[in-house]
Amino acid sequence: MTYCKIFLSPLPKAEFGGLTVECRASDQYKELASKWNIGGANPPINPPINLPINLPINSTQKALLNLLQENNSYTYDELAGKMQKTRETIRENLKKLQELGLIRRVGARKNGHWEI
Repeated sequence: MTYCKIFLSPLPKAEFGGLTVECRASDQYKELASKWNIGGANPPINPPINLPINLPINSTQKALLNLLQENNSYTYDELAGKMQKTRETIRENLKKLQELGLIRRVGARKNGHWEI
């Protein structure tokens, strides 16, 4: 559902007595799908984070996504050092990205990783 919002598409619909989910692709999504060959024989493993769409994220969050794509095991302190930001700033921005459904934490704090 979050991806529908990001790609400016109507939200999914659900019907009782069986589940029907409908999420129509926006023109923006269709253009990106064509560019990245989504649905084709060779979909991209990690599509670029610098999407040509207006994601509801700030420059710090975009930089975090790029760093996590580089190494999804970075710690808060490593990210803070690379970005020259406080640990709290990193924590708040990662939380926002999680709320938007753009990333999620997998595994334990010490040996887990981020999924984009």
